[in-house]
Amino acid sequence: MLSPQEVAEDETIFRPDGFIKFPRSDGDPLYNPPNTEVPPKSDKEVNYYHVFSREEKRHDTWRGALGEQLAQHFKLDTLSRSKAKWKLYDFPENYAFTEQRKGPAYEPRTDPYLFGSQGHRFRSTREALEHFIWLLSDPDMNVANCRCKYCHKGPRASPGGDGTPKKAGVKRKGEPLSASSAAQAGRRGRKSQNGDGVEVVQSQTAITVRGVEMTRLVPGHTIASVPQRDQETSHALKRGEKERFRVGEVAWCTLDEPVVDPSNAERQIKIWPVVFVDPSLDFKTTLGYDPNDDDDKQKSSLEAVSAPSKRAASPRAMGAVGAVEQSMAYHVNLFGTTEKAKVSEASLTPFLAGFIPDGSLLESDLGSREDHQWLFSNDEFPHLNLSRQPGLAAPDFTRAIVTWGFAIEAAAVLRNLYNVTDAYSGSDTPQGVLRDLGGIAADGDAQSTLGMRYYQGIYFGLERLWVGDVVRLKLSRSDIKKLQQQLNAALVAETQPGAPEAKAIVLDEEGSYVLQLAAIYEDPRAPKTIRVAGEIYQVMPQAKYNAIKADVEASIKKLESDDSLDAAARQEEAKQLEARLPQPSILAGKPGFPPMPPLPAGFVMISLNDRLQTRIPRETTLTISHVAGRMYPSLGMHSDGPRVAEQIKAGPTDRKSAADEDTQVELRARLSVAGLLSGCVKAMRGNVLAWTRTASFKAALALAKKKMSMIITGEFDDSDMEEMLDASPSKTAGGKKGKGSAAAGETPAKASNGVEVSNGATAATELAGSAASGTNAQPGTLAAAADAETGETSQDEPPLAPGWVPRKSRNLGSYYYVHTETKKTQWERPTL
Repeated sequence: MLSPQEVAEDETIFRPDGFIKFPRSDGDPLYNPPNTEVPPKSDKEVNYYHVFSREEKRHDTWRGALGEQLAQHFKLDTLSRSKAKWKLYDFPENYAFTEQRKGPAYEPRTDPYLFGSQGHRFRSTREALEHFIWLLSDPDMNVANCRCKYCHKGPRASPGGDGTPKKAGVKRKGEPLSASSAAQAGRRGRKSQNGDGVEVVQSQTAITVRGVEMTRLVPGHTIASVPQRDQETSHALKRGEKERFRVGEVAWCTLDEPVVDPSNAERQIKIWPVVFVDPSLDFKTTLGYDPNDDDDKQKSSLEAVSAPSKRAASPRAMGAVGAVEQSMAYHVNLFGTTEKAKVSEASLTPFLAGFIPDGSLLESDLGSREDHQWLFSNDEFPHLNLSRQPGLAAPDFTRAIVTWGFAIEAAAVLRNLYNVTDAYSGSDTPQGVLRDLGGIAADGDAQSTLGMRYYQGIYFGLERLWVGDVVRLKLSRSDIKKLQQQLNAALVAETQPGAPEAKAIVLDEEGSYVLQLAAIYEDPRAPKTIRVAGEIYQVMPQAKYNAIKADVEASIKKLESDDSLDAAARQEEAKQLEARLPQPSILAGKPGFPPMPPLPAGFVMISLNDRLQTRIPRETTLTISHVAGRMYPSLGMHSDGPRVAEQIKAGPTDRKSAADEDTQVELRARLSVAGLLSGCVKAMRGNVLAWTRTASFKAALALAKKKMSMIITGEFDDSDMEEMLDASPSKTAGGKKGKGSAAAGETPAKASNGVEVSNGATAATELAGSAASGTNAQPGTLAAAADAETGETSQDEPPLAPGWVPRKSRNLGSYYYVHTETKKTQWERPTL
């Protein structure tokens, strides 16, 4: 067996022009596709193999994909000496690249197959890669040295010092799992490539660990960053300092004076969702001190400020230097209204960390249609005077409670939408920039295919994210297992031949993981599918980290006293143990990125990349649905360590609920939004791509307005009620089963209080496009705040209360009740 370095330096294999030629082949000319005859056009169904010629595009694509993979395996640069991408000159001799076409003649199913030696029929470039590595590395062509899935039927242990595979032994109890075994775990899942060897953007479980593209430009480092990103990310926060809110985000604001129901003083609207328009500052001046005071002259400058002995007799004169204090403030729009206000930072709370108050507020009288004419006009919104401007009447509670529900319903829809902003290209030529940004079409040259389209920012649900931000991740247990398998595969790829096999990386399935966004991008081969990439960190309490550290130190100490190993073996084992415990990265950040948010005291941040100890920088790519939202460490406290452990134990046991828990427990919500608890709790639901932020707002407001207008008028048809039934909290994550009652006014409150918007994302997709063009779209389903009362009414039940009428769902046969005067709607039968 040749060493990887010997193969890489052989210019008859890796030629300077970028082509890779095989010096040998195990291809069997007798092992060909079984049926290559093209059926007559009159056949309605077909089943044959098409053999690709070297000039056909798919043949070229496979050769290009395999060339890149082989170059990466043998540690070569991305480009050859002639600046061309690596590509196979051709497949090994007597290999045939085919495509099976089977099914209806007008649209058959196509599956690629590479026929090689006897018994080999590779279905993807990944399957063929190990076999091709063997062909390049083994002049003797000893099949026992090949590690592909067809040649090597047994456990795939790493090769020994002589180049032959080590004999796979039996794993003893308590023995650490090897990295290669962990890398193969879960391999029977979905493929990460299609038949062309091209990375496929999978569904919500698509996670890949890959080498960093060194040619990719990073905003803020090698290209000009947009001013808004610089303004919103450049501020270095101190520990405990509140994170700044950003233009276009939605958050909760505590009203200076609550809106009180005159019929019941317990019903008060104290908080309101607001949209940020612009950051600002509040200034406050204080009285100075007498500069002629002799006692103060004798004190140090610090003492003179912190412990003055005498106040000045009067305020300082105009223009004199005085003590000025400043604090953050924001210009905001009160969501759902036409009002603007300037509010202090102290009155603001991240939306996912806030809650709708339960109790009598949700039972308020909503009034009649005449009280809310703005609901039935496309472009009209109310002005309530929530900021209590002098000279204007105080807000009316009936108008305010409906507007409040409208704003919360709109926020619930907006939580599902996202749109990317500020596109840029990774190309270093003007033509490449125009090509990547869609300015010009790519030419036919295979070397000039469309590149990735990168973005500096994204409006994600109710929040604004920028490249460089540290965001919470929403990783289910299956996602963490996939990430663990990918990390171990990268670890195996870095292991040198003859070196001891590395111990497997084992991730904490209950840990909290965050990602420093290095890229937001779209693959032109999978348009409208946004992915993110960057370095993943685990957030853990200091006490837990100390316990792991003590365990590793004890293992090293035990290893040093093991006389059965020689000094070199002990040293190598000790290095592997130390690599399992990287140093915590609390405040560190990459060049060109904004400073990472400081965690509360008692917590540390561990980089998963540090555990790889690889020469090639690695990053993890995920789908946008894995992002949970912004991270607000200032919400955490030093004493939260034990609370995190308690909340992990108190989490839901149901896997589906645990994978996306919209908790109503204030402590769980705070810990999650702070980034200390798994991001599966209180996550954005950004799963619908909108055109622009304006389109998202229009879609959310139009859906919410239609919903509230139906509640006020009570004009629900059967399809509307069926949608409400299907969206019942008893059928959504976090909802409890059982019968219950709720007035129609509860609908917006419950929807924003954590119950998932059922099918709202699909409806928002259609409406987002129509809202951008100014047209009216039909609304989809939203979460209803009622559990369906199953079963028909009985003659033995007491009579209905005056003013209530029953209505029946056509499809499900269950009844709901509408009050003819107040237009309230509920599922529970109202009786005398």
